[in-house]
Amino acid sequence: MAYSGWTLEELRAKPECQNLLNEIDILVDGRFIIAHKTLNIRFRGSSNQRLFHLRHGEVVSVE
Repeated sequence: MAYSGWTLEELRAKPECQNLLNEIDILVDGRFIIAHKTLNIRFRGSSNQRLFHLRHGEVVSVE
């Protein structure tokens, strides 16, 4: 599992991030925004963040 302040799209645009994406199963992307802070979403601190289930760098599902 990895947390990133960047979106999945931003990470995919960085060649140096491809190995990381291939190795992780879960990615929480997006910047933490205090105005969107919530305690009601599993594994995320703000409602703008997304949780991806990955397999070999490809999205399997999104929460």
